[in-house]
Amino acid sequence: MAEEKSTWKRPDSLQVPTVWRRCEGLLQMSDGKKPKFIIQDLDEEYLEEAIELMSTCFCKDEVMFSALKIIDDPISMEELKNLWRDMSRQKAALVALTDDGSARPRVVGVNMTYVCRIQDKYSPDDFRGTAMKAMARDGMVFVCNYVNIFKLYGVTEFLGAFGLVVHPHYRGQGLGVEILRTRRSLGKALGLKVTMTFFSTVQGQKSAEKAGMQLLAQLPYSIFKTEDGKEVYPISVPKTLKIMAMRLD
Repeated sequence: MAEEKSTWKRPDSLQVPTVWRRCEGLLQMSDGKKPKFIIQDLDEEYLEEAIELMSTCFCKDEVMFSALKIIDDPISMEELKNLWRDMSRQKAALVALTDDGSARPRVVGVNMTYVCRIQDKYSPDDFRGTAMKAMARDGMVFVCNYVNIFKLYGVTEFLGAFGLVVHPHYRGQGLGVEILRTRRSLGKALGLKVTMTFFSTVQGQKSAEKAGMQLLAQLPYSIFKTEDGKEVYPISVPKTLKIMAMRLD
């Protein structure tokens, strides 16, 4: 993130990491027990492990990144990892850890939340990689500007996010919903009034709805075209991405 995009500062009075939520999974694991989780701030101790999970699982599952084959684009992957590192410096991202009594919990979920301000701007020119240029053009600029969150909610900043992932071994446990619900506690503590994200996958859209997020708009992937008229994201499920938000007050 460029310097003008990184001047927001977390309140000094707010401890890092703060544990925002403890929860239990919905299903029994192989040991006959339901897993337990801690959801807290993403700090330096777990940052690289979180980025690794995002890089391997999120980039494979997220509709736009998957279609753009970002995993096969080393320049874009490095730029994406650096973008996540820059976002994490705000100390406003969330990580879900196993709560099983082990000496060092495992990272099993990440929501790369960050504070987006009205003056922050992104451009495809910020990136060199082909996939990241396309994501900046379609996701970070077009989609994020499709609904003017600042005007709609009368705010100058909000809690945004650039990626939500749950480790495949722990999917079906309701952890994604719990992470999204945790945004309310985190955002309120940061003095924010709203959180917004666009969700590209069916599971993400369902989790957001269960967490209490409201649909603001949905866009068919077919609107994104190359210069010669071909669809950029030729997928069948889901057919639309959803822009969703939740008031935090």
